[in-house]
Amino acid sequence: MVAKAGHNLTFGQRIRLALKPVSTTAITLLTLTAFMAPALAQPATCDPSYWEALKSKAWAEAQREITQNQNLIYKADSILEYSCFDNFLESLATVVHNQNALFSETNHWPSTAPTNMANALNILVANSLAPYIGGNFGHTYLGGRDGADYTVGGAGGGSAIYNCNVMAQVWSAAKCINFVDEPSLDDFFYLDTYDGFDPRGLPPGYACTADGRFAAQLSRARNDGDQYPREPFNMYENFFATDNCSAPPIATGVTVDRSNIGAYQEHICVNPGCAFDRGGACTATPP
Repeated sequence: MVAKAGHNLTFGQRIRLALKPVSTTAITLLTLTAFMAPALAQPATCDPSYWEALKSKAWAEAQREITQNQNLIYKADSILEYSCFDNFLESLATVVHNQNALFSETNHWPSTAPTNMANALNILVANSLAPYIGGNFGHTYLGGRDGADYTVGGAGGGSAIYNCNVMAQVWSAAKCINFVDEPSLDDFFYLDTYDGFDPRGLPPGYACTADGRFAAQLSRARNDGDQYPREPFNMYENFFATDNCSAPPIATGVTVDRSNIGAYQEHICVNPGCAFDRGGACTATPP
């Protein structure tokens, strides 16, 4: 409200003009105060102990899956065994000897024996092959689950024919293995079973130590000692009893008042074919 040149303001206009800045300032202060006021503390929506129990149950289930999967995924066998690597050496030594002129394997000089290549292969490869396989893959096939194993030989220069079916044998054995073959290791165990027990026992001599955290995790998951309050729970199994109308009636809270019968509290009967008899029980014959 602005007074123009030559205009005189009335008394009311002067009052409103004087109060306008004060009103604007007051509204601004109230708005800022509302935004700056601290939010009221909200009540907790979840019991922390209940959350800890859920985490412990999830940990136990995940750890069981990891442990059992590692138990069923066998320790790898050596590809040197699967491919009968010593047979390769045998064939190589024989072929070199039969060629009669390859490398130093020749009969042209009497001082040169016809087994030089076989000796060289044994010294360079075969002599270290058996200790390597025995030290790193000393178990039988399939991580110790199959009874068969491989015996490493040397390059004797006897046969040029390579014949190896070990991989086919192992594949056949793996397909035919059942859980029942190792019930103490390969069964589907309860969570409690893993408390102090670890099924990862193969290959022999390399058993795993049980995870010591299972006891505490299972105790928390089961709420041992009532770490958080138990809620009442009723299965209402008696409502589905097989002896007809033995389940007690349930009050509805409704009062029925008939002129020819009199007032009574209404109830319902959950069993099929049963009705409330107004006397406090459910019967197969309605009143």
